[in-house]
Amino acid sequence: MNDYIRVYHWMVEKYGLKGNDLLVFAFVHFYTVCTKEHGWMMSIAKLAVYLGLAEPTVRRVLYNLRAFKLVEKFRIWEHGTPRVYLRTTCEEKGYND
Repeated sequence: MNDYIRVYHWMVEKYGLKGNDLLVFAFVHFYTVCTKEHGWMMSIAKLAVYLGLAEPTVRRVLYNLRAFKLVEKFRIWEHGTPRVYLRTTCEEKGYND
């Protein structure tokens, strides 16, 4: 897996994302595409550190992305333990879409 995320033109043009919303969406989308289904599973604290944002900012952004139905939250049970994942809901996968 690569150590970078990509921001695609459709993220800005189609969804009007910018700033922190765009950064967090691109991060979650990267994991959605790379895992082919599951999406992102990481603590909010770790995501905040990774992206250089404050935890309350990450929480607010994720709340907004979920409210606009751009990101969905779901659980998968693994070895008797629920794992909470986030994934993007858009059909676009990359540059050619």
